Order: sequence, then C-alpha cells, then structure tokens
Amino acid sequence: MRNFSVSISKQSTQRNLNYFSLLRIKKISLRQIPNNFKLHIMKKVYLILTSFLLLILAFSIISFSSADADYEQARFINSTEAYRNYIDNNPNGVYVDEAKNRLARLQQTQAPEGMILVEGGTFKMGQPNPNVGGNKWSSDEQPVHEITLSSFYIDKYEVTNAQFCKFINAVGNKIEGDGKWLDIGDEDSKIVEEGGKFKPIPGFEDHPVLELNWYGAKAYAEWVGKRLPTEAEWEYAARGGNKSQGFKFAGSNIADDVAWYSDNSNNSTHPIGSKKPNELGIYDMSGNVWEWCSDWYQEDYYKSSAKKNPQGPESGKYRVLRGGAWVSIQQQIKTTSRDYGFRNDAFNLNGFRCVKDIK
Repeated sequence: MRNFSVSISKQSTQRNLNYFSLLRIKKISLRQIPNNFKLHIMKKVYLILTSFLLLILAFSIISFSSADADYEQARFINSTEAYRNYIDNNPNGVYVDEAKNRLARLQQTQAPEGMILVEGGTFKMGQPNPNVGGNKWSSDEQPVHEITLSSFYIDKYEVTNAQFCKFINAVGNKIEGDGKWLDIGDEDSKIVEEGGKFKPIPGFEDHPVLELNWYGAKAYAEWVGKRLPTEAEWEYAARGGNKSQGFKFAGSNIADDVAWYSDNSNNSTHPIGSKKPNELGIYDMSGNVWEWCSDWYQEDYYKSSAKKNPQGPESGKYRVLRGGAWVSIQQQIKTTSRDYGFRNDAFNLNGFRCVKDIK
C-alpha cells in the first residue's frame, strides 16, 4: 500500500510539474508577442466596437428623422387624418403630444359661415382617361401628377349678385386693367345701377354673379378677408377632397344631377345650390358659371408643377378659369377641365368663389 501511495504521489508531482511548466511557457509566449501586433489587434477591436456603436446611432437617427419628417408632413397638410396617421404610426414619437393637441384644436375648429373645410391631402391632379365625358380630353389636362395640399376653407356656393352688389356699393365699381370690375352695360348682366346704387335684377339675387373680370373677383375676395383659390385647390375641392369617389363631375357621374350646362340650363344661370352638392357639400363646381382662380394659365404647366401647394406659373398672359358654365358641354364641366381668360375679361360666363387659409 505504501509503495502504491508513493507511486501515485510521484505521478501527481509529475503532472503538477508539467502543468506549471506549461503555464510558464504560455506566459513566456504572451510576453513574446510583438507590440505592433498587439496594437493591430486593439485597433481591430476598436473598429468593430466603433462600427457597432455607429450602426446603433445611425438607426436611431434614421428612426428619429423619419418620425420628424412624418410630423412635418402632418403639419404641412394640417388635417385630422394626417395627425391621426402620425400618432398611429409613431405612438412613442417625440411630437405625439403636440400632434394630439393640434388634432384636438382642428376638431374643435368650425368653418366660417358659408364655407366648407377641405382637409388637406395628396391627390393625382389631371385627367388620365382620354374619353371622359364622351369627348376627347384636352392636352392641357396632362400629365397626371401628384399634388399635396394644406387644409383650407372654400365657399359652399358661388358668390351671388346680391353679395357682389354689397361689395361695390361699399367700395365702388373701380377701374382696374382696361375696364371696370363689373360690366353692367352688357345685356346679360343681372345687376343694374339706380340712383347711384347697384342692385340685382329682381329674381336674380341668388344667381351667381357674372360679367366681372379677374380683378373684381380678387378685390371682392380680399374685401371679405379671403382669396381666390389656386387651380390645384379648386380641382381638389371639386373632386371631393379626401372624400372623393372619383366622379367625372363635381359630385356625380351624371351631369344633370350636379350641374347647369348646355343640355339643361335653358341658356341662363340658376340659383346657387339648386343642384346636388359634391362629396364635401360644395355646390355648383360643375357648370352654372366658370370660376376664376388665382393662377396664371400655362398649357403645359402640369409638366413642371410644384408638388406641394402649387401657385401656378410665375407669369403669363391669361388667368385660369375652372368648372364650366351654363352654355358648356359635358367635356367642359369635368372636374379636370381647364380654361382661361384675360384678366380684363368680364364675360357673361365668368364668376367665382373664395377660399380662406386656416390659421
């Protein structure tokens, strides 16, 4: 037994010697690694850690920037739908509380009397179908292009003879351009001057005003604290805004439902709001009278239009007219149809409505 114990002890001692020798060899080997190699390894580790941290930082920045861009888009459009989308898509976003506050204020805001809220959004402006309305489209309705608009208010009805008389009785029928705002000398005018006062011909008080030029429409809009719509705003509202059902005309695919035009007008304007409204509750955006817009007209403007709140060309010869009139054929009363006139033109087909910015 003693001999066996001694044998085991010798074996254990030998193993321990081998173990400590190996440790000493390993220590010597580590000491012998060149310093430049150690530095190389440290640099590699540093680069890997730095790259990892940069990836995390980049992801955070991209996520924040995306949320930031989403909120800026929501603020630009300024609609309940845009704010809801931002809140739903960014539940923990930096601007969620601010978005909720803006949404609440917008929901409590009431449109001014006689106006309709048109919530902003993105839509495709122009006419893609070459045969809408049974007639070939006009080239100036092309190409279809995507537009994003901020929210605004628009008049529910076209401006009437009675409303315009109140205006010119207050400020006068001024000369601007080559003529007066309102041409009451034309046989089709439904406004007369008696005793220094302007008044509608009896029975035409609620008909849309006509025989006025672009300057007169603009002056009235400013007088009531509003402005003329841009061409893009006009088309978006006529189409039904974010409630659009894609109708050919403003509120229907059947012209007679929503418009006074050549087939049913009996060669005259008609009282505002006597046809069905469109999806937003706006009347007479197809037919009755052409409506002045603020933009200069350019036939190929759609090829270079701004993508957000376009204001039209910087200059031009004519101003845009939209919607068609009581003598128009169906081709001309589509929501996409475009026309134009000299700013001085006071024709028996031209009227207008106003819009107002949301503060």
